[in-house]
Amino acid sequence: MSEEAKCLLKEYEDMLSRLKDNYKKYYHVNSVRNFIWHYDEISDLAAKRKIYDILISFFCEAKSKKVDDVYLSNDLFKNHLSVIGEYYEDNLKFVVYPKIWILTVWSLFVLLILLIVRLPNWVFLIYFTGLLIYITFLIRKIYEKRVYTFLW
Repeated sequence: MSEEAKCLLKEYEDMLSRLKDNYKKYYHVNSVRNFIWHYDEISDLAAKRKIYDILISFFCEAKSKKVDDVYLSNDLFKNHLSVIGEYYEDNLKFVVYPKIWILTVWSLFVLLILLIVRLPNWVFLIYFTGLLIYITFLIRKIYEKRVYTFLW
């Protein structure tokens, strides 16, 4: 692990030690952890330096502000982590991790439409097969720690 990554990890652990459990989601601790975990895989030195600066800026803002609602958390995510996430998506094959409840709601919504339209059974089979493949893909990405998302 590089010195920069060790410094980021120390800042991350300091942030975690100050946060109460019910506030951790507002600081996107799992996404930040995954960014740090794969930090040394970045080969472009300019991008690596920019990501380092953004993460340090994130930690400074996390120290100076009490983020205890979704709106402040959204600002923190948009100003820091979404920028990093785009680079990680393009270059390190990260994916945005949808929350389970979002996946469930959308799946039920699509299922309801399929039932209303009264499509044949093979359409349901294709839909659920695709959903199963997508969930398997997500599980693999979660295992590889190549995911990030809002409030996670």
